[in-house]
Amino acid sequence: MSIGTAFNVALGLVLTYLLLGMLASSFQELVVGAIKLRGKRLLGTLDRLLCDNLGSGDAPSLAARVKAHALVKPLGAAELPSYLPAKSFALALMNVLAQGSQAPAFSQIENGVAQLPASSAKDSLTMFVQRAAGDLDALQTHLQTWFDDAMDRASGEYKRFSQYFLLTFGLVAAVAFNVDSIRIATTLWNDPATVRAAIVQTAAATAAKPAPGADGTPPADATAVLQQLQALPIPIGWTDDAKHAGATSDPFAIFAHAVFGDGASGVWRVLGWVLTAFGVSLGAPFWFNALQQMMGLRASGPKPARSDA
Repeated sequence: MSIGTAFNVALGLVLTYLLLGMLASSFQELVVGAIKLRGKRLLGTLDRLLCDNLGSGDAPSLAARVKAHALVKPLGAAELPSYLPAKSFALALMNVLAQGSQAPAFSQIENGVAQLPASSAKDSLTMFVQRAAGDLDALQTHLQTWFDDAMDRASGEYKRFSQYFLLTFGLVAAVAFNVDSIRIATTLWNDPATVRAAIVQTAAATAAKPAPGADGTPPADATAVLQQLQALPIPIGWTDDAKHAGATSDPFAIFAHAVFGDGASGVWRVLGWVLTAFGVSLGAPFWFNALQQMMGLRASGPKPARSDA
C-alpha cells in the first residue's frame, strides 16, 4: 500500500466534505435568516429567563417590558434582534425594575424586584440584589453573567439544530448529486496519478482562504462552491449511471437502477451516501482545520511517494 496514495485519498475526501459543508452552511444561513431563527431564539431565551408569566391582569410581563425597551429593540426596528449584548440586557432590566427612572437608584431596583410575583426569576433577582449590597456596578455584573449563562445554554440548543440540519442536508446533497464516499475513495485509490495534481492544487488554494465561519467572514457563495465541487476530478453526479440505465432520462428510473438494479452494489452506494452525510454533519470548520493540518504536514514532511513510480 502506498502512503502517498492513501494521503491523496484522504485529502480528496476531506476536500469534498469541506466543500459540501460550506454549501450546507450557506443554505443554513438562508433558512435561519428566512425564519428569523436567531431573533426568535433570543426572545425565547428572554422569556424563559424572566419567566414570561410575571404580568398581573392586563399589565405587561417583565419579559415583555424588557423586550420592548429601547436598548433591546431600538425604536422603529422592524426586524427581530439577532444579538443582544449582556450589558444592554442588564441596563434595560435595571431600568425596567426602577420603573423607568433616568438614573435608577439601587433602592428603586430593590423595590421593583420585591413587587414581582413569585417566580424563579424573582428568586434569582432577589439573590443578585442581596449580593450586590447597594452596589449598582456589582448588580449589573451579576445580571450580565446571568444573561450570558442563559445564552450559552441557548447556544447548545442551536448547535444541535445545526448538526441535524447539516446531517439532513448532507444526505439530501449526497443523493441529489450522487456524492458517494466509497466510490470517490475507490477512484482516487485506483487512479491517483491522474487526479493528484488537481486535488492538491485545489486543496492548497482552499486552505489559504479564511476559515469558514470565522468572525467577519461572510457565508460562502453557494453557486461558486457548487462549481468548485463539480470541477474536482472525482466521480460526482449521475452521468455514468444514466448511461448504465439505458436510454431512459427519467431520474427516478436512473436512481432505481443505481440502487436496486446492480446486485449488491446498491448497498455500497447507499452506504457511500450515508458516509458522505456523516462527513458533512461534522461541519465545514472541522474539515477546514483538517485540511490545513494535512497541507501543513505535506509541506513540512517528505512529499508522498508517487504511487506510479
